[in-house]
Amino acid sequence: MKKLFVTSMFILSLLALVFSNFSMGSLIAYKPTSAAEESVGSTQDPTNLAQRIQRFENGLLLPNVIKGQPPAKMKLADRMKAHKTPGASIAVINNYKIEWARGYGIRDTESNEAVIPDTLFQAASISKPVTATAVLRLVQQGKLNLDEDVNKKLVSWKVPENEFTRDKKVTIRGILTHTAGFDVFFYDGTPVGELAPTALQLLKGEKPATTPPLQVVYTPGSKYIYTGGGFLVLMQLLVDVTGKPFPQLMEELVFRPLGMKNSTFEQSLSQNLQPRAAAGVQRGVPVKGKWLIKANMAAGGLWSTASDLAKFAVELQKARLGKSKKILTKETANLMIPPQEAQISGGDGTSVKVRGLGIGVMGEGQTIRFNHGGYNTGYRSAMVIFGNGQGFVILTNGSSQAILREMMRSVATEYGWAAREYLPIERTLVSVEPRVLETYAGEYEYPIGRNPRVSVVSIKNGQLYLDGEPLQAESETRFFGGGEATYTFNKDEKGQVVEIVDDVIVFKLTAKKIK
Repeated sequence: MKKLFVTSMFILSLLALVFSNFSMGSLIAYKPTSAAEESVGSTQDPTNLAQRIQRFENGLLLPNVIKGQPPAKMKLADRMKAHKTPGASIAVINNYKIEWARGYGIRDTESNEAVIPDTLFQAASISKPVTATAVLRLVQQGKLNLDEDVNKKLVSWKVPENEFTRDKKVTIRGILTHTAGFDVFFYDGTPVGELAPTALQLLKGEKPATTPPLQVVYTPGSKYIYTGGGFLVLMQLLVDVTGKPFPQLMEELVFRPLGMKNSTFEQSLSQNLQPRAAAGVQRGVPVKGKWLIKANMAAGGLWSTASDLAKFAVELQKARLGKSKKILTKETANLMIPPQEAQISGGDGTSVKVRGLGIGVMGEGQTIRFNHGGYNTGYRSAMVIFGNGQGFVILTNGSSQAILREMMRSVATEYGWAAREYLPIERTLVSVEPRVLETYAGEYEYPIGRNPRVSVVSIKNGQLYLDGEPLQAESETRFFGGGEATYTFNKDEKGQVVEIVDDVIVFKLTAKKIK
């Protein structure tokens, strides 16, 4: 099921560009000048590594397999073409090293230039864990406190006080766990050449910003709502505390210590970097001006490469084990990537369980894994890191989430990942009576930031559809489409359908029935 909605972390798929000159021949794998360049940190025999890469390229898997039917393996070239994704870059981590990195497809549909490992992509919401790491460095240095009211150190702007902040204040911990009280899901960007708002204008809701002023809309700590709005506050806090522009601060705190020479939060890109940047494609149309300017840099403004982000991922793996402290000590890294869930209280009898500061965390011990996905207009990204030294980063300049997941399943199969969310889901089909399906038909409204905000559930010839995509039933209330998402219809105490919950294993989004 390919479904439209915007985010960061492991969200659903959008169809991207159909461009006439993309073909099997234009899907060009990066050809390094030496085996060392291709294998990066690998100690494998080059022949064995080449075979492993080939198995990855020929082993992409769909998200669902019907019980009793074997999964069909697919070629990367074919799947990129099917999902109309112009280009992709991947770096695979094994044994705490970047084992190999490659580029596929084309950087720009106008120039038809090939993607190489040094091609820059918008990393979208993978910006959040990178920003969180900088924040934790300042916490480590005693310049910030995770549980202090952010208004005590904000200077240029303050979180407006209201009934929700009377007893519970907005804190860094709350922002990093998406429990701070904000609900603005996503700030889109501004086309190159047009007047873009500043961070302060976004916060205040002043022109040229087109969004209302940011404010707390629920008691901090009482619920989890994934939000880019909180990271906008966090960015302004970092600027106010250090007195430095955000891109410079990130260079000093993260990129330079880790040797991430191909990463920047610059908005706009400098002239020398633009020829290396992948041009975004959204819903079949190249992005106006090639990409959007992201005023909320902390949430989605990072430009990077798969290899640079893999360096970042490896450092997090090592830091939490005490094997490196280039940016975070073991103690601080285990605050960011805690072994267990924690309970956060809203102070009014409500509480929510959270895990991870600025990054998703699942599992325990050697099966612990931490991850983040990303979506910007014209770009999709995914970063997965396992505690046992495995992982990968994928960046694309198309808008299909499905191609990321298919690539992820191929890597997971080749490298023996055991976590179920990276393997095909076995589904069992059931029949649902037409009279029950009729109760699900209608319009459903998602939180601010999802685009489009309203989805339509319809029925045709006894088949349930969500935004024109067919759904199949696993139970009377639970359905799935062509993707990994499961859609559950919930009812109130009177038996009336009131909402639909999208569950993509590591992320949930609820839409209220409005019609």
